[in-house]
Amino acid sequence: MSFKLNLSIFKSTKPDSKVDFSGMMNVKVEELDAFCAFVMSQTPDQYGSVQVPISGWKKTSQKGLAYVSAVAQPPRDWVPPAAAAAATQAAQNLAAATDGVVAEVMEEPFF
Repeated sequence: MSFKLNLSIFKSTKPDSKVDFSGMMNVKVEELDAFCAFVMSQTPDQYGSVQVPISGWKKTSQKGLAYVSAVAQPPRDWVPPAAAAAATQAAQNLAAATDGVVAEVMEEPFF
């Protein structure tokens, strides 16, 4: 379970705009659970915030407008809490079933 949120940010073209940039973030409904799981698995900082990694690239739209295309996604080494719990439980079950012996040490050389 993972997520990938795509963002597009354009420089404001309205002369009286109160914002410098604006854009959209696209969230696939089927990725909402993974996004929420990631956010909830993070430890908040002193301000009660969590960080979501974002990477971005300069691009040009078909109309010739410069913009930033970005993606928010978890780090590659992130393991969803449910998967981590399942792996821990599987390891505990294996250890219990084998009296803690997962691999036997061979006294003789293998080759």
